[in-house]
Amino acid sequence: MSECEREVSADLLSVILPTAARRAIGAYEIFSSIPPDGGDAKEFGAFQTACKAAVGHLTALYQLQRLVAAAVAPKPEAGAASKADEYAEIYDRARARIALLDGPDPLDED
Repeated sequence: MSECEREVSADLLSVILPTAARRAIGAYEIFSSIPPDGGDAKEFGAFQTACKAAVGHLTALYQLQRLVAAAVAPKPEAGAASKADEYAEIYDRARARIALLDGPDPLDED
């Protein structure tokens, strides 16, 4: 995939994902607010499994949104000095801490 195609895909996803996430959250809220009937442990187990799957899907959506936001963010030019540079050390430490928590960000690896 060419750089241009990646940028178009990321731009398209940046428009689609927020709406998809809101729709998924709304569906999850509706689904999870309806408790299973009866008191059957098997039925409750199925309900709990479905809720866990929904949370997994929402997590994946948020992670994808994070990656897309990083992809479409303007990239600073090499050697360009700005006010953001004074916070570079703080950002580097934050990235390192995040990497420890959830692994390296594939977008940072060029």
